[in-house]
Amino acid sequence: MSFDYTSIKDIAENYTRRLKDLGAAQTGVDEYYESVAEKERDYTKYKSKRYLIHKTDKPVTEAKLLSESDAADLKYDLDIAKGMLKAALGRIKHLEKTVNACQSFLSLAKAQMNIR
Repeated sequence: MSFDYTSIKDIAENYTRRLKDLGAAQTGVDEYYESVAEKERDYTKYKSKRYLIHKTDKPVTEAKLLSESDAADLKYDLDIAKGMLKAALGRIKHLEKTVNACQSFLSLAKAQMNIR
């Protein structure tokens, strides 16, 4: 594989763009972690409250099922937040691989051109 000035310039520009994208993605992922934590808290609190209400006049198994049913919308919100976090982490992993590939190509080009 040989590199010319244009291909090296393209790789370097792609590398710079991906580094910026990676920084932004890493900053944004904190919001997803916070969202998951908030939704987990809300779901757990609501389900527990509903369980205590149902437990007063229902068998334990039925109270548990009813409390889970009552909290289904919050569980759905939690699952969506977890999916968004997983997607954000996947994007970060993809960007890291792209950045590493650009670094490898730039190192190879530098070695071929005998640049120090």
